[in-house]
Amino acid sequence: MGCCASSAPVGTPIEAFGPAAKRYFHLSGLPVSVSAKDDGKNGLDLTVVGLDCREALLKLEVAFERRGFIVLHASLTRKGDLTHQCFHLEYTGRQKDASKEGPDQVIGDDPMDVAVAFVSAQEALASIPDRVPDTTAEGKLMKMHVQGTYRMGVRAGITEALRANGFKLLAALLSTERRKDVLEMCDDYWLLPAQAPSSDKTELEVLNRIKLLVQATVLQTSCVPNKDQSQSTPVKVYSATNFRQLVSAINEADNADLRSHMKGLPGSLQSALKGIHYPVRGPCTSGIQIDGFAKYSGAGLSRNQVKLASQGTNSVDGSAPILEIRTLFIRDNASGQADSAKVKWLKKLMNVEKEYAEFVTYLDIQSKTFVIFKAFLNDLLTSGKGYGSAAIAEHLLEAPTTFFSNIGGSSDGHGVQEEAGSQEWPSWLPSLMDSIPDLEVIHVCDVVNWNTYALMTLAVTEGSVRSLSIFGEQFEWAVRQELKRSKLTEESLETASPLEIFLCTNLGKMVMGVIQRLNDQLGSRLQATGVDVLF
Repeated sequence: MGCCASSAPVGTPIEAFGPAAKRYFHLSGLPVSVSAKDDGKNGLDLTVVGLDCREALLKLEVAFERRGFIVLHASLTRKGDLTHQCFHLEYTGRQKDASKEGPDQVIGDDPMDVAVAFVSAQEALASIPDRVPDTTAEGKLMKMHVQGTYRMGVRAGITEALRANGFKLLAALLSTERRKDVLEMCDDYWLLPAQAPSSDKTELEVLNRIKLLVQATVLQTSCVPNKDQSQSTPVKVYSATNFRQLVSAINEADNADLRSHMKGLPGSLQSALKGIHYPVRGPCTSGIQIDGFAKYSGAGLSRNQVKLASQGTNSVDGSAPILEIRTLFIRDNASGQADSAKVKWLKKLMNVEKEYAEFVTYLDIQSKTFVIFKAFLNDLLTSGKGYGSAAIAEHLLEAPTTFFSNIGGSSDGHGVQEEAGSQEWPSWLPSLMDSIPDLEVIHVCDVVNWNTYALMTLAVTEGSVRSLSIFGEQFEWAVRQELKRSKLTEESLETASPLEIFLCTNLGKMVMGVIQRLNDQLGSRLQATGVDVLF
């Protein structure tokens, strides 16, 4: 199901990134995707990517405490409303008695040392490589250093206090050291001030305000979290003696969860979702609805590499968060049973068409790119109705509850097919479009049909003449047919720019349909200014 097998050779890192990993780290019901991987040595690397939600850090701190982990070092970055958190953890032993958590468990009562200063964006960038933070017009950010005795929930308390008082957290570097019998935290935070210092509020006053705010928050932190029955520990974790065995146990539970989930899906979807490591649920009742068809949606951390024309190869490698968003349509009367091996063989032999329409996009915040990876009607949905552009556009416009199922609920996984998109949109939850307000590129990756391929090959042909026999004289008639379908003539082909030609293709019309829907619903003025073609 997309997870590494637990029988991986010694020295090969094992990774778990399914619903069991979310439950183990107390993140069920939140719009995030989780990856847990042993580092091949004696540590655990945890990556959390998704929409910014104030509960996530507190839930993680509680999970680390209960599961027996220490954060050796971590990085938290926020771009738009998408967060990317990477933790390197050390295992110290599971705490079996959760009733001991709370104020009485706090070791040490020393006040935190808090230092705040204004720094340039360049200085911040030097400390956080490969992560370009937002900046003010003056190019100034606030850097806050917090050091002192760690207690559970203090980091979540600091970030929530900043949020509540209008300070925008851009990034943070966290570290923890064990010194005798106490844990000492040493953290750096980069912020945008609630407002630029004015004549009646100097920079010094702003710095003093945030320093007092954090010190007061630390003194008031007293975390006694509610018990959450949706968070569970795979049985084999209890007998794990190292990180490799621990991740293998979570991985095994992930595979079991996803197998169970797949059995509950219609048979026509199971081939489409082979290898998908996040739940896809439905029927979904929100967003675009097509008579006679059932809709299924999901989102999770992408494992694919995407070749971007202007940025080179981008991938989820710990340096950039990329969310994969998926929508599928099947006929309402599609069988709920998977085909037998014999039926699958016969369909393959007879080249039977796919029984689903599929739309997949990537939200690449780092490069300000929205990637259209799949937009296939598969002769199932009627072409020319705008279904493709509508399905793609709602990946940015629709409520996150459509894709991240059971937000705020009490369960995740287990193969239960709750109705996706039926929940209310919590007021604290941002939209996916809010995560990329500075969208610069729509990248179309491998979604090219013959019409677009033929015309764009002509559009970027070097030389002064765009010959219709570029694929050979025997295919000239086919190229003429595509020109006619796109309402282009040989004369206009000679004078049109690559962008003008692209906008006449089937794919160009779909992309412009997406942009038009974004403009209509957001009141924005996005427009195509150029096109790059990468073969």
